[in-house]
Amino acid sequence: MFSSCCRGSLGPSLLVGTHVASRPAPSSHSSGDNVQTWGRVLPWCQTPLVCEIQEATKPGTLSAKERRKQRNERREELKDLKGSWRNEVETKLDVKKKAPKGWEEILDINQLTTKGMQWWMIAVPKNGEQRVADHIELVFRRLFPKAELQILLPSVPRRKVLKDGRYSDARQRLYPGCLLVQCVLNREVYNFIRSVPGVWDFFGTRANTRSVVSDMIIPAAVSSIEIHEMFKRIEMEDAAFKEIREAANREADERERLEEVVKTAAKLEVKMPSLLQLEEGAMVRVNSGPFTNHTGVVEKINHEEETLGVILTIFGRQTVAKLGIDEVTVI
Repeated sequence: MFSSCCRGSLGPSLLVGTHVASRPAPSSHSSGDNVQTWGRVLPWCQTPLVCEIQEATKPGTLSAKERRKQRNERREELKDLKGSWRNEVETKLDVKKKAPKGWEEILDINQLTTKGMQWWMIAVPKNGEQRVADHIELVFRRLFPKAELQILLPSVPRRKVLKDGRYSDARQRLYPGCLLVQCVLNREVYNFIRSVPGVWDFFGTRANTRSVVSDMIIPAAVSSIEIHEMFKRIEMEDAAFKEIREAANREADERERLEEVVKTAAKLEVKMPSLLQLEEGAMVRVNSGPFTNHTGVVEKINHEEETLGVILTIFGRQTVAKLGIDEVTVI
């Protein structure tokens, strides 16, 4: 490698260690624009060795300054076509900005008509949901005969067990103090529902305005997803309760049947007289049949058929009735 290199008027100077050798530049290369001749003294040579290095640039390559100039020109062309990035961002921001709504527009209930048939939740007194729902439905049909209305009080089985082991049919509200109304909401329907006795207000968002009605609540529709989940829950609860109630009813019926058999057997064992215990003239009471709870006197005993002829007083007249031995009780 070169220890040091410098150029003078007569040609390059070659330095190796402390030895300096000078040699004039050859005339054969003096006319070249891109060719320079350098001298170098190698350690194994006593005379300098001239090495020629061509510093020719490759065809088509540009300097850094030229590349920078082209890049700036391309940027200017794009700026003329699309505009500056600052203007583009400002334009997008201006498009997103909306003019603030006035309180008249915010409180315009008629805007909700565009949503069509929706479910709306109304706050009512607890334990008074059914009374308010009946009132709304009755008056709504008269004021808006062509409008559609559906009122829903979602509930699920209470699963209350009675003394006999059966389940009560009572149901409990999913949303106590609330009822769901499906209709197309406009200003007239809104004013009517809020005027019904017992209706407090709609569920929604409070109007943030500086008007005199700043505390007004704008109704918010219940989403279809929530309505679907509610119906799905009610269906599952009803199906599960139906199975539980049927099983409990079967057990209760079997238990009642066994109790009835036991009672009947005990009654027959204690109260049923035998033919040996009966005699003509004995007082008996009828415990079954059309003459139940009537009393009479045994007139005749038929041992073969095990029947009795009993004199009964019906409507002030005495009548002889033929009764079985299991239909009377000795008094």
